[in-house]
Amino acid sequence: MPPDNITQPSSPPKFNLSPKKLITGLVVVLILAVGAYGLFHQLHNPGAYKYKKVDTTYSLKDPAGSSSLSFSRPHELAPYSSGSGRVELQHLTGPNKSQKSAAYISAGISSSPTTLTDADFASLKQSLSSTSNVFYLPSTSSLRTFVVDRLPRGSEVSFGDARAFSNPNIKANAWQIDLNIKYKSKVTKGTSIYMAGKNNFYFFMLLAPAANWQANQAIWGQVLASLKINQ
Repeated sequence: MPPDNITQPSSPPKFNLSPKKLITGLVVVLILAVGAYGLFHQLHNPGAYKYKKVDTTYSLKDPAGSSSLSFSRPHELAPYSSGSGRVELQHLTGPNKSQKSAAYISAGISSSPTTLTDADFASLKQSLSSTSNVFYLPSTSSLRTFVVDRLPRGSEVSFGDARAFSNPNIKANAWQIDLNIKYKSKVTKGTSIYMAGKNNFYFFMLLAPAANWQANQAIWGQVLASLKINQ
């Protein structure tokens, strides 16, 4: 788990086009800006809940209100925790005293301390192109922190390799890392998306118990296809 005593510096760190300095700066800024917002309810398998359709859209504003991250999802996934530049949605099933989570979404927006240039994007793309790149782990650190901070302590997380992500709305500067999570003998599957904009960085995570994840592949595909950045 990340340390609990991270504090905001008195002034935002600066970075130039040097790949090492750029990526280090991004990691520090993103970890500080996103932070830990709490843990999702334990995801237990309630028995392959089958979603019928993606029918509701949620739009998350950045703290300054100048850009947003929007996505569609089944209406059963309702917001239960939100704040400046972040939101968590969950679908709970079962009696009130023993509710289980059938699916979970978390999204966050972090402001960049400076406007990114084409050279910055190219540097980030190169760093994420291969796990053998010396800057691969630093470049994925913010997304991994975003994921881990939302899991119960003691969770075992396996991260897949980063791969380029695109959909009808997002054509570049986005990456996807699949997730496999074990917690108290329960297995949760999911995926996470890291998106870089000129002035903001965007995070998205979708989780479901293993049976639900498999049973709703078409639905999850529609959710990811709906992701959109307005900036």
